[in-house]
Amino acid sequence: MLSPVTRRTVSSIPLTKHTLTSSFSSSSSTSTSTSNKDETLVSSTITILKYHRSKSRWSEILSLVHHTSGFTPSQFCQIILQLRNTPHLALRFFHFTIQRSICTHSISSYATIIHILSRSRHKSQALDLIKSAIRKFPDISNPPPKFQELSNPPGKFPDLPNPPGKFPDLSNPLGNFLDLSNNNISSVIPQVGSTLGGREAVSDRTSAHDPYLSNPPQIFKILVKTYRTCDSAPFVFDLLIKAYLDAKKIDLSVQLVRILGSKNIFPHIVVCNSLIELIAKSRGPFVAYDMYREIFNEREVKGKGVIANAYTFNILMVAFLREGVIEKVEEVWKEMMERNCAPNAYSYSVLMATYCEDGRMENAMKVWEEMGGEGVKHDIVAYNTIIEGFCKVGEVERAEEVFREMVFDGVECTCVTLEHLINGHCMSGNVDAALVLYKDMCRKGFKPESSTIDVVVEVLCDKSGVFEALEFVGAVIKKHDIVPRKTTYELLIRSLCKGGWMEEALKLQVEMVGKGYAPNLEIYSAFIDGYIKQGDDKKAETLRDEMLRNKIPCKDN
Repeated sequence: MLSPVTRRTVSSIPLTKHTLTSSFSSSSSTSTSTSNKDETLVSSTITILKYHRSKSRWSEILSLVHHTSGFTPSQFCQIILQLRNTPHLALRFFHFTIQRSICTHSISSYATIIHILSRSRHKSQALDLIKSAIRKFPDISNPPPKFQELSNPPGKFPDLPNPPGKFPDLSNPLGNFLDLSNNNISSVIPQVGSTLGGREAVSDRTSAHDPYLSNPPQIFKILVKTYRTCDSAPFVFDLLIKAYLDAKKIDLSVQLVRILGSKNIFPHIVVCNSLIELIAKSRGPFVAYDMYREIFNEREVKGKGVIANAYTFNILMVAFLREGVIEKVEEVWKEMMERNCAPNAYSYSVLMATYCEDGRMENAMKVWEEMGGEGVKHDIVAYNTIIEGFCKVGEVERAEEVFREMVFDGVECTCVTLEHLINGHCMSGNVDAALVLYKDMCRKGFKPESSTIDVVVEVLCDKSGVFEALEFVGAVIKKHDIVPRKTTYELLIRSLCKGGWMEEALKLQVEMVGKGYAPNLEIYSAFIDGYIKQGDDKKAETLRDEMLRNKIPCKDN
């Protein structure tokens, strides 16, 4: 997971007495010798756990601690360290002590069991315990500064260095990092720049004043201190970062990435991508891009770790596409090519969607052809993207051609495929073709989205009449057991009132209220206009008064 570090190399680093005692002590002063009684309790428990039958071991342990206050965190750590090669048994013992309240666990005892699970690659169990430890032992110190956007103006990315052609294997970055001699972990962490983008190279100087490198979370400090004693694996730090990401704690995740990076320890590509994706969703694409540059440029400068993959660039392209920053999607794509990162099918689809969104179908088709030329199979996402693009620009015939090609290639259509075509035909006014596609959708067992229903209803009201639209909605309700959304009722009521069918409109309005939709400005306006058209000014005025009582704003004149 993290940078490759052999256990042989890690275990060869001298372990100071201070490190060992500070790792597992539950008080500031540690006794130089353990009482015979405590030694007997620990050794007896280890013997019971290792050699007694599973049915009897738990009752025997309870008998053993019956006349004591239970296990101290230090005793618990000593016991499970002897169970490091049987992680399932160690975890059962941990849960047993909690269920029977025979150990008041400290953050060190949590760290020990987390290490034992991590070294055996028991990912889910270790991750669950990390999350429990974070909840049980919350940090009360000052949080790290908020990771935010740089001074680089939107619209211009800083120039990137040429990527190196080869990345050597990792050495052992954890050695000196784990050789701690006091409780202040920041005293052995080199200083890195506290801002992103255009940063200086990482300094070799030591500093406890960098707000992002000083005062890391307590759980991290304890995991570092107990790392060698537990013969752990770097994988554990990936899990810690993931735990903070799952809790949406971006700043703490960034802090850990920077602390580890200052010692040439880099999280796995999956963890890095998860961090960038969370930042993109929470703080925008430009901030996510800054984080991407910090992580991967630093790796390449140092010749360490893995490089960004297609998923990394996909995250950035999707983030910029959602914000409508089209030119940035193209820049990220260009950067991906310059870094010799092969795009996958989704990468091509995102770029095509960018051009389709901008109405540039010629560019989209060039990407489509390039995709096939590179041997990347056109999947359903790619087909749906191109079909939607042609439908949006009114070229529904071209969309139908692509659809037929998709069927010929043996790619199964989805509900989304048919919805794009229905929308396209409705935009061109061909309601009959849209209804044929809807029937095809029903035969395939697909359920239309409410937005698609509204598109068909609107075209039916304009082309075929409101009563055919009412019949269509009734059939949809019966077939799919759905409740029309408020906009559907608004379309129908507006069409009925416009046609002078006020009684039918009132019945539909009652049905709408029964579904939980309160009348809004659209509904009142439709009825008022309808009554005025019929010359019934009294009813129109009554509705205006009702609007005022219900505090519904009137239309601007």
